[in-house]
Amino acid sequence: NKNITTQCKECNSTFSRGFYKCISCDFEICNQCEAKGTFKHPENHLFARVRILSLSTNAQATPSKPENITYVEAGADEAPRHIGVRCNGCYKRDFTGPRFVCGTCASYTLCAECEENNSWHATTGQHIFVKIPRPVEQSSNLASLFPHTYLDQLTWGVEFHLESVSSSKPINSHGQKKVAACLQSFENITLEMDKQLFQLFLWTLPIARNDNHEVHIISPNKLREELNSEESKTKYDLVQDLPYDVISKRIALLSSFNRYFGKVVNLVKLDVDPKGATQSSHHTGDEQQWNLSQAFSRLWHLILPSIKDKVISTYLRSRRTHSRFEVKIDRAKARDEADKHSILLQTFKAVSNFVLSPMNKLFEVKIQNERGTDAGGPYREILTQIGHDFASYFLVPSPNNTNRLGSHQDRFVPNSSRQSEHDLNIFEFIGKLMGNAMCYPESSFGVDFPPFIWKQLLNVETTLADMETVDMMGVKSLHMLRNLESEGVDASSFGDLIFLTFTTTSVDGKEIELVPDGALKDVTWDNKDEYISLVTHYKKQEFSAQIDAMRRGFSSMVPDIILYLFVPQETETRICGDRDIDVDLLKQHTRYSHPHTETSSNVGYFWEALREFTPEQRRKFITFVWGRASIPGPGQTWTHTLNLSSFSPRGARAVNSKMDQYLPASHTCGFTL
Repeated sequence: NKNITTQCKECNSTFSRGFYKCISCDFEICNQCEAKGTFKHPENHLFARVRILSLSTNAQATPSKPENITYVEAGADEAPRHIGVRCNGCYKRDFTGPRFVCGTCASYTLCAECEENNSWHATTGQHIFVKIPRPVEQSSNLASLFPHTYLDQLTWGVEFHLESVSSSKPINSHGQKKVAACLQSFENITLEMDKQLFQLFLWTLPIARNDNHEVHIISPNKLREELNSEESKTKYDLVQDLPYDVISKRIALLSSFNRYFGKVVNLVKLDVDPKGATQSSHHTGDEQQWNLSQAFSRLWHLILPSIKDKVISTYLRSRRTHSRFEVKIDRAKARDEADKHSILLQTFKAVSNFVLSPMNKLFEVKIQNERGTDAGGPYREILTQIGHDFASYFLVPSPNNTNRLGSHQDRFVPNSSRQSEHDLNIFEFIGKLMGNAMCYPESSFGVDFPPFIWKQLLNVETTLADMETVDMMGVKSLHMLRNLESEGVDASSFGDLIFLTFTTTSVDGKEIELVPDGALKDVTWDNKDEYISLVTHYKKQEFSAQIDAMRRGFSSMVPDIILYLFVPQETETRICGDRDIDVDLLKQHTRYSHPHTETSSNVGYFWEALREFTPEQRRKFITFVWGRASIPGPGQTWTHTLNLSSFSPRGARAVNSKMDQYLPASHTCGFTL
C-alpha cells in the first residue's frame, strides 16, 4: 500500500470497509465522514470510491485539473439532474444525486443506487469509480480529470499463497522440499489428464464433503479399486500409468483449489469467454489483457458443480420471476388422440400466453380426474412425458441409432422436416424447458441428443469427429471418397466404381439435391471435392432451423455468461441428469424408515433386484418413484433422498400373509417407495 494510508484524515479512524481517495491530492477519508460532507477540502477535487482495502500500485497519482470542471448551478425548485446522462446499471436517464464515473472508461456511469448495490463489480471488474457529487456542465471534459497513470495501475483481486492446511505454523524447509518434489511430479500432467482426474474426483467425492470444506484425499486402495475396472480403464485411460500417490496429490490439489475458489468466485468477472473475448460492450479491444477472469475462464471444467451453482444462484436472485399458473392435463385425451392432444401439446397451449422466467417449478400441474396435489411429483412426471412426446413427434433416431453403428446409438436428432411456424414454436418452448433445467437441475428435462447437437446448441464449433456421433457411416464414406487414391482408385477407374449424384439423404429419409438438378449431376473425379464440401455443409446445417429455435428459447432463460461456465458435456448432464442409474450412488442417497435399516433382509433383496435391472428398467424405476428418468450427475446436489418405507395398505388387517398380493406404492413428490 505504497500510496494509500489506512487512516481517515478527518476523524483518524482506521479504514475497515473501504474509503474515498482524492484524485487530485494526497487525502483519504472514511465513508462516514464523506457522507456527512462536513470536512474541509477544495470543492473541485474529486474522490475515487475505493471498496477493497488490499490495493497496491507503483505509480504516483497524477493530479487532476479542477479548472476543467464546471458544476451546474442548483435550482431552487428541485434537485439538480444529470441532464443527458444515463446510468449503465439501471438505464435511468437524467437522474439526481451523485454520479459515479469509471476512472478508466469515462463513458461508463452509475447512479448512486446502482453503485451502492455493487453494480460496479458486475460490469467493470478491476476499474475504480470516481464520484461526481452534482451535475457538471456538458462542456466539462471528465476524461481529462482522471489520473490514468494512477488508476490504470491500481489493482484489486486475490493472491494465492502456499500454506500448511494442518497447522498455522510456517512451512519449514523439509516441507518446502516435499512441495517442490510434489510439483515436479506434476510436470507431465496435461490439461486432458486433469479433466479425467477431475471426473475421478467427482465420482469419489464423499457426500459429507460435497460442500468443499475439506481437502479431498483418496487413499491408494480406493484409487486401485476405482481405476482397475474395465470401464475405468477406458474412462481414465490417460492417467492409468500415473503412480497412485501422484494421482492422490493431484486430486487433493484440485480439491484445495475448489475450496479456495469457492470463497472468491463472486469476485470474478464472468463476462469473459474462454477465448479471451469480453462481453462488456463498453470495453475496447485495446483493453483485453490477461487477467484473473480470463485465467479462470479456461479452468471452468475443473470447478465443482456446487461452486457453479453459487454463480447461477447469484444471477437468479437478480431476475424477476413470473407469477405461477396452473396447467390442466387430460391424460385420457393424450392417450386416445396423441397426435392432437399429447401432453407436450396440451402444456404448450397452456403456457403460450405467459412469459416464462427461471423457476424451480414453472407452473402447477393439475391432472384431471386424478387426486393429488402438485408438490413437485406431478410436475416432474409431466416434464418427463413432454420429453417422451418431443422425441416421438419432433425427433428422429440418428443414423447411428438406426444403423446400430458407431457411438451414441441411443440418441435422437431434430426432424429437419419440422419447419412450420408451429413446429419451430414447439422447439423454442423445448429450449425454454432446457434453459430452466440449466438453472434448476432438479427440474431436469430429458433430451437424448448426441454431442454434435449439444455443441451446435451452445454455439461451439463442430468438426467431422463430432458429426460421427450422429452418422459414423456417412462420415466414413466421405473420408473414403476423399482418400480414394490410397485405395488404388484413380481418374480412369473412378467412373466404374463410384455411382453418386449431387444428392444426399436427410435424417428422415428424404433425398436432398445439393445443387439445382443435383439428381441429374454425376459425381466425377474432378468434382468429388466439391461434392464432399457440399455434403459436409448440408450435414452441419441440416438442423439449423430447429436448433436456432431451441437456442432462442434457451437464451431467454439463461444468459450467455452462464454458459461459459460449462462445457457441452456438463451442460447435457446439468439439464438431463445422469440417465445411467448408478445403484451404489443411489444407495448413498437413501434413507430407511423404521423399522428398516440398511442391513434389513428385505432391503437387501431390494438392492439385489435393482442391480439385476437393465438400464432401461432402472430409469423406469426412478420415474416411478421420483417422476424423472435420471438422477443428479456427478458432484451435483441431490434435492431429495430416496425414502424406503414400510408398506401399509389402507384399511387392511393382518396383511402380512397377503403382502405378495400387493404392488409397490410410490410418492413422487417425496421420492418415496
